[in-house]
Amino acid sequence: IGHWQLHVAASSGAVFDRPQDISDHETEPDKPHELEQREAQANAFARELLMPQLLIREQALATACNLSVLAERFDVSVPAIRLRLRLLALLPAGMR
Repeated sequence: IGHWQLHVAASSGAVFDRPQDISDHETEPDKPHELEQREAQANAFARELLMPQLLIREQALATACNLSVLAERFDVSVPAIRLRLRLLALLPAGMR
């Protein structure tokens, strides 16, 4: 959804994220940075869509940052919820 909303809908042509597009960066020196930037933007979009900051803060308090419970509530992986909590500075020091 993030790639579509941020990159395809905003461009005049098609945008592909196929393995060969990523491996073709050797022939186009500017492509790796562009691909990494697009991927980072899509990842940020997904984080905000699946794990909104306000709800994460609320549920982190309610569950005492129980990663398994939070991952289940937001239907994401434990590494994804851990990263989200870390990015929001909500992850307790012992859980980093």
